[in-house]
Amino acid sequence: MVNTEKSATVRCSTLWALFLLLLTACNVAPGPASVRSTPSPVTAVSEEVAFLERTPGTLRVMSFNPYWDSLFPDEIAADSFMPRYDKAAAFRRIAAATAPDLFCLQEIAPARDPQQIATILNDALQLDGEGRWRAHSASDSVIASRFDLSLRQATVVYERDNYSLGHATALVDLPDAEFDHDVYVVCAHFMAGGEESDIALRQAHADQIVAWLADAHTPGGEVDLPAGTPLLVLGDFNVYDTDPAHHLATLLTGDVVDEDNFGPDAPPDWDGTPLTDALPTHNAAGKKRTPGATTGSHSTPAPWTAFSLATADYRSCAPLCSTPRP
Repeated sequence: MVNTEKSATVRCSTLWALFLLLLTACNVAPGPASVRSTPSPVTAVSEEVAFLERTPGTLRVMSFNPYWDSLFPDEIAADSFMPRYDKAAAFRRIAAATAPDLFCLQEIAPARDPQQIATILNDALQLDGEGRWRAHSASDSVIASRFDLSLRQATVVYERDNYSLGHATALVDLPDAEFDHDVYVVCAHFMAGGEESDIALRQAHADQIVAWLADAHTPGGEVDLPAGTPLLVLGDFNVYDTDPAHHLATLLTGDVVDEDNFGPDAPPDWDGTPLTDALPTHNAAGKKRTPGATTGSHSTPAPWTAFSLATADYRSCAPLCSTPRP
């Protein structure tokens, strides 16, 4: 079910989920699914320099779970089901230091107007001239962009009482002078927990995202994208090594489990191949995978709780770029 109003997503187990992806500091192959910029030579630089430097014609993306509504510590309801934390200053500091072009945030209270996130970024990460940040939400997932957003959709996967799951999607209008294509973003927060019902919800969520992307690839239906539009699927996926985690394989390969409800398998890349794990860095762990929860029914650290995927026909990449195909 697609709801064009604000909807909702999930509670996460990680406190800090920062990932940085440089999509276009790459010499890209000709073809339909590339985000182009002037080719840049790949030089040997330290990870710290590569992390903070901006290369012209690159898109910098951050996926961040700051913990439940902690960017608004003075406004958390007294009866909130989550503990109170104050991450507002830390978020502003990290945002200013890394200067992303695009954010996927999780655990922002669904009742909030996403423009409240844009207001924070207008102060912490001011744009040139009269520029203002744009934001779009689906439940607790928020896409925030320095560029215009179109094709905004909010999809609800699960809803109960005041708690729901889903994902925000939008087409990011990149500057034509720098990029050959715009980029389509899916920002998701998957159900946490190790119970069978939690695992089933994660799988259904992944199935629905794959079905949505399959619809986007073909004319008609609920969403149409220009052929070859690059894709980013990012967020907090809550992948644990204590359960099958097939929803990760589904997002990568398009292997749908519930084909009766979500249709046949549909490899998500435009050339009929799997998406590529971008292997982005983490603010607290570098290139290591994000640790998961260490309490409750899912006590083993997770190899992946949040990361980015991108269509990948890149041939050579600068540091932090998506893994090139041979």
